[in-house]
Amino acid sequence: MATGNLPPFEDREAYGGFFPALLQTWVGACFRPTEFFESVGNSQDLTPALLFGVLVGWISVVIGAAWSLVFQAPLIPMMRQEEIAGALMGGVAGLAYVGLFGWLPVLLGILISGVIVHLFLMLFGGTNQGLTMTLRVIS
Repeated sequence: MATGNLPPFEDREAYGGFFPALLQTWVGACFRPTEFFESVGNSQDLTPALLFGVLVGWISVVIGAAWSLVFQAPLIPMMRQEEIAGALMGGVAGLAYVGLFGWLPVLLGILISGVIVHLFLMLFGGTNQGLTMTLRVIS
């Protein structure tokens, strides 16, 4: 799966560019986690891992917001006329908001959960590579 000791997203040129490396990293992390996390290596560069985590999280938040709009559609016939416009405007505005700013809570979630996991690893003696590696794995 990996050339050298990096996940595909951190060695994008070797995997055919940005989008193929993004997809291969996601597939590896989701469907071959043992092999994937062995490829994480000892790099201390947090930026590519954080970019991957935020990008995938942001995409999933946008898809979730769009999906919730789809499931609101069957409710429209049960609404009064003045409620329909408000519901549609609110749904579209929410989707636009998530599309523009949805990356921020994803980033904060990665950082906060990474610090919490790292604190528990410290508490139970599981930290041997530092906070950067914990954040890379969370990302």
